[in-house]
Amino acid sequence: MQLSFLPEPLLKAICWTLIHSLWEGLVITLLAGLVIIITRKTIPTLRYNLLSGLFLLFIIVSGFTFQRVYRTFSNDRIALSGVAPQTTVVQQDASFPPAIIQKDKVYEQRPFSERFIAYFDRHAPLIVTIWFIIFSCKFVIMLSSLNYLQRIRYRKTHQPDSYWKQRINTFRRQLGITKAVLLLESEIVKAPAVIGFLKPVILIPFGLMSQLPADQIEAILLHELAHIKRRDYLVNLMQSFAEMIFFFNPAILWLSALIRQEREHCCDDIAIAVTKDKGKFINALVAFQDHNISMTYEMAFPGRKNQLLERVKRILNNNNTTLNVMEKISLISCFVVISVFAVAFSTPEQQPSASYTQSLIRTTPQNIKTMDTTAPLVSAPPLSMEELKERNEQSAAAARQNVEKLSRENEETQHKIISDIVKAKVVTDKAQLFSYKLSNTEFLVNDVKQPTTLFEKFKEKYIKSPGTTVLSYQRVP
Repeated sequence: MQLSFLPEPLLKAICWTLIHSLWEGLVITLLAGLVIIITRKTIPTLRYNLLSGLFLLFIIVSGFTFQRVYRTFSNDRIALSGVAPQTTVVQQDASFPPAIIQKDKVYEQRPFSERFIAYFDRHAPLIVTIWFIIFSCKFVIMLSSLNYLQRIRYRKTHQPDSYWKQRINTFRRQLGITKAVLLLESEIVKAPAVIGFLKPVILIPFGLMSQLPADQIEAILLHELAHIKRRDYLVNLMQSFAEMIFFFNPAILWLSALIRQEREHCCDDIAIAVTKDKGKFINALVAFQDHNISMTYEMAFPGRKNQLLERVKRILNNNNTTLNVMEKISLISCFVVISVFAVAFSTPEQQPSASYTQSLIRTTPQNIKTMDTTAPLVSAPPLSMEELKERNEQSAAAARQNVEKLSRENEETQHKIISDIVKAKVVTDKAQLFSYKLSNTEFLVNDVKQPTTLFEKFKEKYIKSPGTTVLSYQRVP
């Protein structure tokens, strides 16, 4: 089932925003790769801010793209609704409706860019429908996960020893966190996690505090408090929502993964700055190497196993992680793809030859009111888009003028016939006239056939064509 209830400009705007996001994401990815290369020796906070800025820039650009595309399609629809096709106006005929001459431009060959645009314009409802179904499923899963996190906050949790409550308050003040932080032991979670933004809770796997040395537990708590200080839970939630919208965009998903990785590095540095002991913190990391993140929206302390090794290497060598071989190959591929599409859409192509077909409804020389006999009937030379648009506007304006002129003439003729009917005393006044019909064969007034002498008089005055022209009037009740 397609989203046919949405306006066409909105459907096309969503479709083209999603399509544009692919190449926009590739450009942002190239910039992110450049950031990774030039920030190898800098502090993680700088790299995190730059990558987050690129992610935010992509969201802003996508919003601007949607607004621009939607405005374009809306304006085109308004313009098309106000422009009539090129027509030839004829007098009303009883046997067939007014003749219409309409020119359709048929391309023998179309450039790649035009075929590309036409294809996605035609399939926009289907594309948006598929996207919306997948987005809705992911959104429901996210809501379910958030609800689950809120439930485990109260299920199978236990208060820790008073010593750790005092320590968590001491660390909170050291980091400058003003809001209260609740520390709980949970029988459900597999790794330390922070839940909530306004009332944050740190969940520690049950029994872990009794299994690890106190200094390692302190390192873990400092890392989790760093997430609270940086408001990472809220940022991660908004980041996850953007990932749901652009779930099909590998460039943005990769950039988002980089941001999460650098977020952990930033929190590592905050914890080390407080403990002033890298070895203590590394030991805490190693102690958690067999634990995995069990929930999507947690701010988990250890991360995945391969990330743990990278974090340990970064702390020991004071070097940020750089691009691996696959990432470098992917970035080079991005550059090639962008270049190919840029050439495909920007290289001027030879204007294809066009043929014009003219569809005519049966007409006779007597009933044609106006016709441009100098216009080509079979073919016309190729025109540029600007010339074609200007000619269409001129033709539409001329057609509107002809229609307005014919309407005025018909109205004047109608008033004259009504006045002559009253003068001929067929009716006493205009109020008694409900209808008339004058043709080449008869003259009816209020559905009553009039005498031959009166019919011949009106026919000679108003029927100029020997064809089957009909002049009629019917009062609207």
